[in-house]
Amino acid sequence: MYFHAKRLEMAGIPNEQLPDFKKVLLKQGYLFLPILIIIALMVYGYSPMKAGFYAVIATIILSWVRKTTRMSLLDILAALENGTRNALTVVAACATAGIIVGAVSLTGLGITFSRFAIDMAGQNLLLLLMLVAVASIIMGMGMPTVSAYVILAVLGAPALIELGVNAVAAHMFVFYFGVLSGLTPPVAITAYTTAGIAGSDPLKTAFYAIKIGLGGFFVPFIFAYNPVLLIQGGDPAEIAAAIGSAFLSCIFFAAALEGYLFGQLNALKRLLSMGSAVLLVIPGILGDVLGLTLAIGLFLWQWRIKEFNTEETKQIIG
Repeated sequence: MYFHAKRLEMAGIPNEQLPDFKKVLLKQGYLFLPILIIIALMVYGYSPMKAGFYAVIATIILSWVRKTTRMSLLDILAALENGTRNALTVVAACATAGIIVGAVSLTGLGITFSRFAIDMAGQNLLLLLMLVAVASIIMGMGMPTVSAYVILAVLGAPALIELGVNAVAAHMFVFYFGVLSGLTPPVAITAYTTAGIAGSDPLKTAFYAIKIGLGGFFVPFIFAYNPVLLIQGGDPAEIAAAIGSAFLSCIFFAAALEGYLFGQLNALKRLLSMGSAVLLVIPGILGDVLGLTLAIGLFLWQWRIKEFNTEETKQIIG
């Protein structure tokens, strides 16, 4: 997101124009209570529908605390109407998801696909990871997180474990992609819900979400190849090194995707950035050294260009 914003030359609100956090919190902090009510009621076992209903009631009551936020009957009706309109996109997506999940369950497509993926991959771990990732996204479409994980833990994780992937890493891999199915069409519940709130086109929002979240599709592969990142084995120094290399890998992977790192990246620099990201996730000191060398070289190259452009701009202005 940061590189995307910088590439588009987007800037935040200047600090002097930002409202005072303490004053806003003291004056309007109570308006966060409905969100806390939803969380608390769901923790205590209430259904999402009931928790949402009570939160809506709490929102209306809290709006009466101050005259500036007080809702009239017409305001309440208008809010309910807007909420219903925005929910239509989500309802349609949920209905579609139900049809897909039902068809997959009744025909046994999920089990067949997973077995086919295992047979296709053979002993190639990278290929199996890619195929299981696709299967996890398909099986996770429109399903609750827990339900998706239970199915994927039975169908996908054993195949990964069989090829030597750490058990925790294998389960995290399928779980991660099961959750990421919320971004991927045709269901994309998360993206469609966001589109309903923003009033944007649902399909365009889903594809845009994939573009922004591509780094998240890269992280599970790091888990599979380097389980030390999940604190599975290794001493504190190895764990710290794994976390550091994974962090840098994600940064340069995002830079390669967005084509930005202290300035625009050409094709060669994007290739170097992607190479650095891949090398940094390969277990072993050699991959880390080569990846870090590429990363430092690219960083200094871009930084030097940025400094040169800044000085040149100053000279022109001066």
